[in-house]
Amino acid sequence: MRKVCALLLAMALGLLLGGCAGTDYRRAGELYAAQELEAALAAYEALGDYKDSAAQAVHIRYDLGTAAMAAEDWETAAAYFRDLHYNDSEALLEKCEHAPIAAAVEDFLDALEPLVTERLKGTTAQQSELKQILETERAALAPFRELEAAQSYLTALDLQLATMDVTVDHSYQLQWQQGRLQRREALLRLRQDYGFMADDAAFEAGIAAGIDELRQYVAALEAIDRDISAQLGALSGFAVLDKSRAELTLRNNTAFGFSAEFILQMFRADDTQFIKETTIPMAAIAPGESYTLMAAIGSTITVESVNVDWWITEIDTN
Repeated sequence: MRKVCALLLAMALGLLLGGCAGTDYRRAGELYAAQELEAALAAYEALGDYKDSAAQAVHIRYDLGTAAMAAEDWETAAAYFRDLHYNDSEALLEKCEHAPIAAAVEDFLDALEPLVTERLKGTTAQQSELKQILETERAALAPFRELEAAQSYLTALDLQLATMDVTVDHSYQLQWQQGRLQRREALLRLRQDYGFMADDAAFEAGIAAGIDELRQYVAALEAIDRDISAQLGALSGFAVLDKSRAELTLRNNTAFGFSAEFILQMFRADDTQFIKETTIPMAAIAPGESYTLMAAIGSTITVESVNVDWWITEIDTN
């Protein structure tokens, strides 16, 4: 009796599941008939091997791929054709992977090339001139703001320009170098993906060469910045000596030797009355080495607090 009950239960369950699959199958067909191809594809793929669902999914992927090709969306088309093995999908995949550059991308590269060429001339500019140069470049590329191929480069350009609206300090230095590196990396990706200035010797010498060194420099600058910031954030502050001097000992906890200029701004009372600013050069601070920042005001005014900033002047990445 138990065996009979189990058999009947299995049959009932099979009918139930078959009924659900049948409903989903009909729904997938309705979606396909309505030309809602992406939804139909998802529905057929969810059905797995039910009836001809797998074959229907292959057919729809092919249709979606050819539609993407018609729209010159080569990357999307290639994704649909890859591993499809249906009709001429292999030939279409090869065509997508060697497709001509979209017109909008060509326009962007044409607009970008003279800007890069001008920068490769190597002229030295002051900060105020650099800001104008970068703003001119951003304005020239503004029509391509929504273009995917332009995103990485424009984001890095925005990062550099943002640093110019703040006081020149360690955060400015770090963001400027990060933006500089990201722009170079974006240019190299454009050359790799679209052949941008591929045969230009000046591009090779000015952009591609030395990028690994720049990556090491930025990584070291980030590490030093984190280390100093963390120590200043964790310590209670400067020790005030004789009511007219202040000192603080830090340690280089990074793997990089560096030289820096530390700027100490001394205040009294509740940080509202500025007393004096002192710049302290520190040369060749080796990894693991401690160094002491000390400033004196030479008067009887009591130092209540000290603000610290810094500028890295040299980094040893070896």
